[in-house]
Amino acid sequence: MEYIVKVADERNITRAAERLHISQPALSRAIARIESNLGVAVFRREGKQLVLTEMGSHVYTWAKETLTSYIQLNETIHPHGDGERQILRITCSGNVFARNIIIPFLKDNPDINIVDFEFRLNAYPDIINTVDCALSVKDFHGDDIQSFVMYKSPLYVTLPSHHPLAHREKVSLKDLKEERFIISRTDTVFYEQVEDMFRRIGGYFHVGTIVEKEHMLHMLREGIGASITMIEGADFVTGSPDAVARPLAEDFCFMNVYFAYKIQPEYSSAFKKFRSYAQKYKHKALERS
Repeated sequence: MEYIVKVADERNITRAAERLHISQPALSRAIARIESNLGVAVFRREGKQLVLTEMGSHVYTWAKETLTSYIQLNETIHPHGDGERQILRITCSGNVFARNIIIPFLKDNPDINIVDFEFRLNAYPDIINTVDCALSVKDFHGDDIQSFVMYKSPLYVTLPSHHPLAHREKVSLKDLKEERFIISRTDTVFYEQVEDMFRRIGGYFHVGTIVEKEHMLHMLREGIGASITMIEGADFVTGSPDAVARPLAEDFCFMNVYFAYKIQPEYSSAFKKFRSYAQKYKHKALERS
């Protein structure tokens, strides 16, 4: 409903995506799914603008009224503001953070019942102004921003099982200088860091294919390329006879995972719980290392 309303108000999918803090392709796919589910075209293109169709105008009116009713309902149920409503707004630069950090946190804190979860960290540091906190492999900068390293994640290369390097226990970046890499559309920030690592050894990060994450294993199976991922993301090849994951040999092949937030006069109780959880996670990670 928010997607429909925002695109209709902006009349431009790129601007709407920026307002929603998601990627433009992700928003386009979401709109396409909505139209497919409804069985009608909600928008039509007029030059560079997207405008509502006749049926789309009915959908827009319904969506806006429903969103307003939902907000009113929440205000009735939780009359004391966000601090009591347990709202947590998070943005992440990779979905491994959802699986390994955010989901366990929510299981331990069932009282936090609303989470606005976003996967977009392309606009540094502006996006930190729209959320409670960010989990990212890239640090934020600013006098009004606080951040700390939650943990250091080792990097792995995933290879087709028939690849000449697949039999090694560890693989060096130097051996991958001529490799064609498959990358995920959602990991642009992560791969900026990987590019820097290749530069350190005098090599280049050759991107051969850009795919959705769920297509990665199929591409590896077909021998179309290799991929580099943090240890948390390497488990998508676990149990597959077609691909293997091997740690990178260089001692600088790891990613810092940052917890960042904007300094505020007051914080919601949900955020304070999550920050405390992140700090405990940090200490546990230090003990493991």
